[in-house]
Amino acid sequence: MMTESDRAWAAGGILLGGAVTLSVATWAGGAAGAVMTGDDAAPFPTSLVGAFQMATDWSAAWPHSQTASLVGATVADLAVVVFLIWGLRWAFRWFRNPSSLATLHQVRELTPKHAARTATRLRASLKETKPSKVPPRDRGVLLGDHLPSGVELRGSDEDTYVAIMAPAPASRRRWPSPWPRRRRAPC
Repeated sequence: MMTESDRAWAAGGILLGGAVTLSVATWAGGAAGAVMTGDDAAPFPTSLVGAFQMATDWSAAWPHSQTASLVGATVADLAVVVFLIWGLRWAFRWFRNPSSLATLHQVRELTPKHAARTATRLRASLKETKPSKVPPRDRGVLLGDHLPSGVELRGSDEDTYVAIMAPAPASRRRWPSPWPRRRRAPC
């Protein structure tokens, strides 16, 4: 469990890491654009001040190839941003835990890829089949879809099943509750 201090350190590290990553991508893209036009690349900024000066005074950093270096820097920065967004989506899909349910990472052995690998390992009839070519009916019993990701979960036919579910609401419990039920008033 992360404390408030841990979250603050993580946020600061992410911000600083993002700034460094984008400044390196900006220089690399600018250098690639300059080299492609036959000019020399500007020296790599080794400090935050140098990176700030490169970003604010572009014509001084890239005097002979301003347009090509700007296009290269823009393309490199966009590629880095797209990669970061993709990485965050992947991380949240696997490691996010809304509603205190199991994350997809925790039930990864039941995802289609792992279920197909298990089926090809355990069944003689599927030994020569690639896991990506195993039809869903041969991967195992459909247990349901993971919430919130929507990935189907399948258990191998050779496995023992345990119910993975949230607690039932109080209205569906079979045992008596020590607290009286509250009835809604009719509207």
